[in-house]
Amino acid sequence: MNSETMNMVITSVVVPVLVALVVLLQQYLSAKGEALRASVKDERLKKYIDIANDAVMTAVGAVGQTMVDGLKRAAADGILSEDEATQAFNTAKDASLAIMGTAGREAVKELYGDFDAWLIGKIEFYVGKTKREV
Repeated sequence: MNSETMNMVITSVVVPVLVALVVLLQQYLSAKGEALRASVKDERLKKYIDIANDAVMTAVGAVGQTMVDGLKRAAADGILSEDEATQAFNTAKDASLAIMGTAGREAVKELYGDFDAWLIGKIEFYVGKTKREV
């Protein structure tokens, strides 16, 4: 299979499937988050969850504006390579962790349990949201 055929397969099959999965994940996380948030009585915990959410949103926005836009402009086809996408994701993850701090991480762990799954889901959610807004 040559690279042109592979690109066509990825563009026509894999990308739409991934987009659908991200949308489903977003809906699930949103519903789960709302249900859990409604049951949380501790205002301090709510505050740190909001801080953690804002940290991820800020990090994704910043990486999108500074890194991703530059990489897309530099690419001949305007599309990130898999390595560039991974690099952008890791940069957003590191920035999210730095912004939210330990208290935000601990609040997420307390409420959601699996911090890494929450963080990956939130980054994907905000990346998808940013793409739809553009």
